[in-house]
Amino acid sequence: MLKLQPSKHWQGGYNLNLTLPPILRSDETEHRNLEALIETFFAKGGQELQVGCLDARKLRETCNNPERHRDLLVRIAGFNAIFVDLSPTEQEELISRAEALSP
Repeated sequence: MLKLQPSKHWQGGYNLNLTLPPILRSDETEHRNLEALIETFFAKGGQELQVGCLDARKLRETCNNPERHRDLLVRIAGFNAIFVDLSPTEQEELISRAEALSP
């Protein structure tokens, strides 16, 4: 991303969305690697980075029991949304993205 020379081409700013699989939540080495990646991104001129984590299993559980997961927020195109308030089509889109991340 940084090789694209963002300060030259996007003077108004840009946003890099990075979506990761859920396994990173519990692995200390992966946490350190992610922290180093983020620090390097900004040290080399990165402007904005949004890191998210999608768990297909959790999203499907939320579809099946929306009343138990009213507080689940997801990131969509630069804004946060309550997952259960999304349309079924939007929910399935996020689930398919999460499944693509799964090992």
